[in-house]
Amino acid sequence: QKEIKNNPKNAENYLLKFSRMLRLILENSMNNYVLLEKELEVIKQYLELKLIQTPNQFSYQIVLKNIEEDEFIFIPPMLLQPIIENSVEHGFKNIEYQGEVIVTLDLKKKLLYCTIEDNGKGYAVHSGANKKSASTQLIASFIRKTTKQEIKFINKEEVHTNQSGLIVKFPIPYQLTENG
Repeated sequence: QKEIKNNPKNAENYLLKFSRMLRLILENSMNNYVLLEKELEVIKQYLELKLIQTPNQFSYQIVLKNIEEDEFIFIPPMLLQPIIENSVEHGFKNIEYQGEVIVTLDLKKKLLYCTIEDNGKGYAVHSGANKKSASTQLIASFIRKTTKQEIKFINKEEVHTNQSGLIVKFPIPYQLTENG
């Protein structure tokens, strides 16, 4: 509401992006598998919305390996966004430097391997020790059932000295058609 009074053009831009993201989420949620391109569009819309709210708080990259964004690869919806949201909402909260999120998707054999890396506070600090969100628990359960593998949460400071942040790695099942 404050933005509508102070900067109507910015508020209009935000509302347009928000409505686009909401429509994409609703469309994607009606399917068990969605085009990778559509899921990436939801992620980009979410990140752009956050940047309108908090300009210069963070930057982001989406890196695709062994795959093109417009290929006919179908993945389950809403596996990436909640984890990216945790980075932005919790990992970057009260940091005094610019955050960065890097999402890497690498197509190998029969799975799409996802790595979401940030330079925020790390897992224990922004999520509470051993406390996982409901969305993270649901995603972990889904990944375990469909791939027989686990989501890995790695605090950067445990692997790289002088670096903070979190690395989340997990495989994503994919299909070459919407209906399998």
